[in-house]
Amino acid sequence: MVDEFVYQYQETQRWKAQYAKDIVANPAALEALRSGSNAWRCSDVLSLLTRLIQTSGIKQYLTNEQRQRQHPAASVNPRLVEEPDLPVTLGYFGIISLMRLHVAMGDYRAALTVGSLIELSPTGLYWKVPAAHITLFYNLGFAYMMMRRYQDAIRVLSQILTFLGRSRSYLSTQSYQQDAMLRMTERMYHLVLLCNALSPTRLDETIQVHIQDHLADKHFKLQSDEEDAYREVFLKAAPKFFNPFVSDYSNPQETIGIDKDEPTNRQVNMFLKDASYQNKVFNVRSIAKLYNNLTLTKLSNLMGLKQENAVEIVRSEMLCVKNRAEQLIWRSGPLLSGERVQMLADLDIYLETDTIHVKNLTTQRSYIDYFIKQIHRTQDLLNNANAPTRPEVKKQPTAVAD
Repeated sequence: MVDEFVYQYQETQRWKAQYAKDIVANPAALEALRSGSNAWRCSDVLSLLTRLIQTSGIKQYLTNEQRQRQHPAASVNPRLVEEPDLPVTLGYFGIISLMRLHVAMGDYRAALTVGSLIELSPTGLYWKVPAAHITLFYNLGFAYMMMRRYQDAIRVLSQILTFLGRSRSYLSTQSYQQDAMLRMTERMYHLVLLCNALSPTRLDETIQVHIQDHLADKHFKLQSDEEDAYREVFLKAAPKFFNPFVSDYSNPQETIGIDKDEPTNRQVNMFLKDASYQNKVFNVRSIAKLYNNLTLTKLSNLMGLKQENAVEIVRSEMLCVKNRAEQLIWRSGPLLSGERVQMLADLDIYLETDTIHVKNLTTQRSYIDYFIKQIHRTQDLLNNANAPTRPEVKKQPTAVAD
């Protein structure tokens, strides 16, 4: 019911954007939009979902559930943990729907903030409703990807895709949402494909097999770093974005340029920009692995830059590489929290005036281990050489029996 409420709001906003194109030539359309301009306002929808969460008692339920799991002997009301009533259930699904709404509006930070109220555990209430389970993990994964936290997105999506790959009967329900769940599952595979292309990591075998069997052509296209390939896969994986802004239609000329696809195009362009920056990391890394010291002029020639300010362009891109080479990795606590981890673990690049210095950390680490090992061996030999010698004990002759 809560999911359908959010769906109706999204479709109404998209319908208004589509219908607004005809208001200049069609006065009846203008009158229809004016009469319904106060219906389905974004502020009302967000306020209703927020009040549903606050008044349902879901926060107390989740707190008691966590306390019961950490301290089984704690005195909590078992009914609040084992048998959530209708208001608590509505509040729980309200959290998932509110997170979905924030993702569809492009507010990914707010989506992860709301999603932090739900603890990802095998005892979560979302396991009982497959549609809520898939919606929760899909929106978490998409929000992480758009915030350039590709490893977190892969981890969250792999968790549910691995489970679905091994429990195929989980989605075999008679629910009217079954087709929507199957489509959303396929979107999650596309999300994993995008995130793995931008931050390569080892995938689960079941996910890898599905990609090879069904998405091999898209996977091959992403390896070429073509913008059209990233755009195609993104559109396959993205939700239906919409613009929460609603005009009062007092000036019909202002609505001529309204396009229902504008929110989607805006998110696509933002993602492609991030993807281009991320691909520069791999490009610079592949060149830097061949050198120990490299000038900015030589690097600009290797990258094929012919502009007059090529050196300055390379300098700015080096700063971009240093920034994008790190990612926030979620460990525990709120979903927005994380530990900053260096993704280029084998290389360290730093700039000094116009010279790029490259350190191969893998080679350096192997030399250090070898050097320490030889020190220990030499110390053992020295200790044995300096040890006092023991006097030899003469052996007594043994009698031989006749």
